[in-house]
Amino acid sequence: MIIMKDHSCQRLLSIMIVLLLLACVATIVVIITPSSSDDGTNEHLRPPSRRQLKQLDPKTLQWKTLDKTYDQQHSSENYCNGRFLITSHGGVGSTDFMIEVEKAVHQRTRRPGANKIITNIRNDADNFKHKAATLWKHNSSGVTRRSREGQYVCFGKVLVIVGNPFRTIESTVPKFGGEHINKLKEGSGFGYDSRNLTLESLYKQISNTGKDTTGITHYITSWYDASQTPSEWPDVKVVTSKLYSSAKYYATWLGFDEEQGDNLDAYSAMNYDVSKHHEVTVNVSEEVVNNVLKVFESANQLIAKVEDNAASSF
Repeated sequence: MIIMKDHSCQRLLSIMIVLLLLACVATIVVIITPSSSDDGTNEHLRPPSRRQLKQLDPKTLQWKTLDKTYDQQHSSENYCNGRFLITSHGGVGSTDFMIEVEKAVHQRTRRPGANKIITNIRNDADNFKHKAATLWKHNSSGVTRRSREGQYVCFGKVLVIVGNPFRTIESTVPKFGGEHINKLKEGSGFGYDSRNLTLESLYKQISNTGKDTTGITHYITSWYDASQTPSEWPDVKVVTSKLYSSAKYYATWLGFDEEQGDNLDAYSAMNYDVSKHHEVTVNVSEEVVNNVLKVFESANQLIAKVEDNAASSF
């Protein structure tokens, strides 16, 4: 009786193992079977969110991390070609332009035979969008910086969008406190602000120190200087929100091409909507306002110079 009982248990155990294996196989089949909607026909893919970045296959991303060191990837003069960085200090219209660019990048990914283009993420999930030039390693073939994953990513062209510092401050501080400003302050030597930063406290801080503690002036100056030293930097263009009047030109400069199937007419129809910037009331004295205006004089003069240079090039 004991022997019969052992055989029964072994038979039952074998059946359970078989059923378990079948369940595993069924699960694997469900995972690897593509859904009916993933047939590659949707040309207008939505850019991945910050949370989705870790879930997507690297081949579907706008940019990809590189397992090469800085020296290795710069040993080839053309290594960074087809990769471009769009950067701004915020509040100057860069996001709208990047939305159109991301559509085109995703369409290229889906288009058989088209040359792939890689760029940074508009929601700054890769931590590249608001970095000053001084935070990038560089030479004449590209700029390189470590991604959030700790690997170097290389860009062969840089489009820098600058504009009114007050729009940056008044469109970001009410939403993010010191979070956005701290990205600009990195490398400027001014430390970091509290996430609970307010417009009033920031303007008083600038007034009391007599310095641009936001890092905006440092950001603008660093990229402008980079654009003036082509022997040490790749192709860097510094523009203002007026780029929208020549958006097609800048899209072509970045590498988009009608022969590759890109819709350049979409850029011709773009315009910068200033009404998106809502007026805010800041409860500070007139003296503080005048002091802050004086601090940003050099940044505004450089922005005006950028606009003059852009106008003379067309």
